[in-house]
Amino acid sequence: MMSAITAILRGFCFALLALTAHADQETGTYDVGLPHPSTNVPYAQALKDAQFIASQNPDWDVARCQGYSMSPFFTERSVLLVKKLPFEKLREGMVAVYTDHEGDLVAHKVVDRGEHGWRCQAFQNDIDDPTPVTRENFRGIAFAVLNAQSGPEPELLAKMDSGVLTVIGKTYK
Repeated sequence: MMSAITAILRGFCFALLALTAHADQETGTYDVGLPHPSTNVPYAQALKDAQFIASQNPDWDVARCQGYSMSPFFTERSVLLVKKLPFEKLREGMVAVYTDHEGDLVAHKVVDRGEHGWRCQAFQNDIDDPTPVTRENFRGIAFAVLNAQSGPEPELLAKMDSGVLTVIGKTYK
C-alpha cells in the first residue's frame, strides 16, 4: 500500500513552503526563487489521488483551493491534504487551516504567536489576517499540495463530493 502512495506522490510537484521570500515592488507578488509547481495531471485525477491518499489515515482531509493569495505554492488548480493536529502542536511556518470571522475556511502561513492566538498571513498579502488562529477555529495544517494542469472543470465542481473541503486564499492589503 505504501508503494502505491509513494508512486502517486512522485507523480506530482509538491510545494515547498519556504519561510523566506521577498516582494517584487512592481508586481506586488513574492518571488521565492522557485518555479510555479506544474504537472500534466488533470484536476479530476489530482483530486482522486488526494482522496486515495487521505483515505489511508482518518486524520487527513482533502481540500480544494480557491484564490491566489498563497501563490506560487498553491492556487485554484491545487488540491491540499490537511492533517488534523492538536492546537498545541501548531508552530510558526506551518500552513494553518482555520475558520475566519466570516465563516470561511482559510489556509495561510503561521507568522507568529500573538496576544489572541497565532497570527497568519498569505504569501501575497501585505498584512496579517484579521482573524487569529485559536483552539476554537483551528482545523489542521496543510501538509501536502497536489497541483493539476488547470483548475476544476465546472462539471466536476457541480458533482464534487461534499466530503471535499473548500479552502479560500483570501487577499488582505
